Amino acid sequence: MSGRRRLVLLALVVSGSLLVAAGSPSLSRGSTARADAAGDPVIAAVGDMACDPSDVNYNGGLGVGKKCRQRATSDLAAAGGYAAVLALGDEQYECGGYQAFLQAYDPTWGRLRGITRPTPGNHEYLRSNNSDGTDCGGLATARGYFDYFGSAAGTMGMGYYSFDIGSWHLIALNANCRFTTGCKV
Repeated sequence: MSGRRRLVLLALVVSGSLLVAAGSPSLSRGSTARADAAGDPVIAAVGDMACDPSDVNYNGGLGVGKKCRQRATSDLAAAGGYAAVLALGDEQYECGGYQAFLQAYDPTWGRLRGITRPTPGNHEYLRSNNSDGTDCGGLATARGYFDYFGSAAGTMGMGYYSFDIGSWHLIALNANCRFTTGCKV
């Protein structure tokens, strides 16, 4: 991998949806300009993305006030012309059930699924005793997340993988150690 740049991604919990452009140092924060072919790719990094469809603030994905604004934040990313979307965990609340992904995430952030590189957050691993979300069945396996993203999420039960975007080699790590095969070296 000579000549490749490396970037390590961790599933981070951020307060609300966050949209950050990364790439060419000449871009200012919040810029939606696409890097030229000779430059670094421009990506969006996002976490805490979609409310559960049963959430009182869901409102068809439009949200209420500052809550459940997955339509508005995904519109920003869709208009940005990014090379990739790095989904940094808690893509779907409350428990990351497959039906919740289909009902809430898919019509909003799912529009960018073809360029999304996800990492699971703790909400993708919530257990079946959580009755506050859609399709919360299953043991702490993040089954809805892995079923929704398929091979883009890495191997089921592990959730880590690496990939290239332009001259960058990125490594997606699953920091949910107690739910996976572990994080010990």
